[in-house]
Amino acid sequence: ALFDTSSETSAPEHLQSQEQPPVVAAVSHLPHHYMVEHVMFLLLEVGLGGRFELIHLPRAGLGSGIAMVHFKSEEDATRCFYMLQGKPLADAFGATRLLQVTRA
Repeated sequence: ALFDTSSETSAPEHLQSQEQPPVVAAVSHLPHHYMVEHVMFLLLEVGLGGRFELIHLPRAGLGSGIAMVHFKSEEDATRCFYMLQGKPLADAFGATRLLQVTRA
């Protein structure tokens, strides 16, 4: 197989010690008035504090309702999915939105 990891060879030591690149999750259906601080509070509220490195809101001035969250590991991104997928949030007009979390 192309990505067979069962072989006896391993990566050189200097490559083994490198940190894994961040895993990016897209959290969508956020209220359009949400800023980075709102998303950070949401992540802290569900126990994801210290598990992410960066929050980016594409087109923040236009209120896209999407946040790109860079997590430190695959486990952290998976935890985000389980904690936020389908979570109801009220927007500024009182309408309820259900969050969606996908791998970006």
